Amino acid sequence: MRPEDLDSLALAAASAEDWDLLVDLGCRQFDSGNLSGALDSFTRAVTEGRLYALINVGNCHYEMGDYSQAAEWFGKAEAAGDTTATYNLALALEHLDRSAEQVDEVLTRAASAGDAKAAIDLAFRLRARGEYSTALMHVAEAAAAGDELAAAISSCWRWDATHDSGLEAALRRGQSRFPSARADLAELLVLTGRRQEGMDVLRTGVAEGELDSFVPLANMLEDDGDLTGATQLLRAAAELGDGNARENLERLLRGPDG
Repeated sequence: MRPEDLDSLALAAASAEDWDLLVDLGCRQFDSGNLSGALDSFTRAVTEGRLYALINVGNCHYEMGDYSQAAEWFGKAEAAGDTTATYNLALALEHLDRSAEQVDEVLTRAASAGDAKAAIDLAFRLRARGEYSTALMHVAEAAAAGDELAAAISSCWRWDATHDSGLEAALRRGQSRFPSARADLAELLVLTGRRQEGMDVLRTGVAEGELDSFVPLANMLEDDGDLTGATQLLRAAAELGDGNARENLERLLRGPDG
C-alpha cells in the first residue's frame, strides 16, 4: 500500500472513530516497516478497548528490539485470553536471558494450548539437555494434532533411537519438511539393501541445498572411489559452514598416509 493510502486510512479511522479500522491500519503500517506508526495505531486501539491488539503492540516492541516491553505486552495479551501470545512471550524472555526453567514453563503453556511452534522449540531445548523421551513426547503430540513439521521431526528422532525400518513411510512424508528426514530415509534405504535409491535421495537433498545430505553422499562417493565428487561435495558443505564436512575434507585431502 502506498504511503498516501495509509494516510487516507488513518484519517478515515480517526474521523469515524473506527478502532477496528485503526488496527487494520496498524497491520498495514507494520507490514510496510513503519513500526512507530504501527505501535501508535495499536496502542490507541487497545486504549479504546480493542484488546485483541495487545499482541500487536508486543510485536511492535519485539521488532524494535525492546524485549522487556514486548514481554510485558505479550503477558497482557495472554492474560486477556490470547493464547497465540504465549509463544511470543517465550521468545521475548529468551532475548532477556531469563532462566531455562522460566522459558520452558512458558513454552509448555503455549504447547499445551496447541501451539506447534512452541512444542517444537521446547522439544529441541529438552533434547539439547539430554531429555530425549520428553522431547519426543512434545513433538509427537504436535504431530498427532496435525503438524507436518513435528511429524517429520518425530520420525527422525524415532529412527535415531530405534532404526526401525517401519518408519520408512513417515520419513518419506517428512523429507520435504525436515532435511534430516531425507538423510535418515537415505540411511534406511541403504541399510535395507537399496543403496542406489539412497544415493538418489541424498542427491535430491544436495540439489535442495540441505546440508544434512552432503556429508553422507560424499562418504558414499568416497567408498565408491569417486574422490573428486566427494571432495567437491565436502568443500561445498564446508563453505556453507558445516564443521563436520570441513573435518572430512581435511582428512580426504591429507590422503591415506596423511
